[in-house]
Amino acid sequence: MADVGHGSFYNHFATKDALFTAAIEEALEDWARLRDAAVGGIDDPALAFATSFRMTGRLQRRHPDLVRVLLSAGASILVSERGLRADAKADIARGIDSGQFSIPDAESGLMLTGGILLGLLQMLDADPRSDAEAAADEMAQRALMALGVTEVEASEMARSALPPFPDLVVSHN
Repeated sequence: MADVGHGSFYNHFATKDALFTAAIEEALEDWARLRDAAVGGIDDPALAFATSFRMTGRLQRRHPDLVRVLLSAGASILVSERGLRADAKADIARGIDSGQFSIPDAESGLMLTGGILLGLLQMLDADPRSDAEAAADEMAQRALMALGVTEVEASEMARSALPPFPDLVVSHN
């Protein structure tokens, strides 16, 4: 969308809502690509979840405009079929199937932890001086515990080494 001229930009979208929806969908796709690059090769579903959560918290400092677009959509991104939903839900389902998570179902786990993640991103956006890494790690631990991981295991996963932060290649649909 960034390569579109001002006049044709507005002609491309029928309404402001259509423009907003397109921006949200593009941001969700960018977010999903980052997640896929960050957790590729991690077989443990709880560790994949923790890594994705922690990297997303760090995303706020690296790409605040992308995060603000996501935050502007609010909790509706938790039910969007685009973006992280499918992967996060699959990680949670695999964690339930493996016995690592004790939450009754993946959808509930997604809504619970998605709310925690959105709260984290909003908190970081509101206070640019806060320590995003420490906050993301702490909230990841709490999210894992909410899913049923023991405090000791959640602490270990929330403080494990992270992969290098993937480059964000913004899509231009």
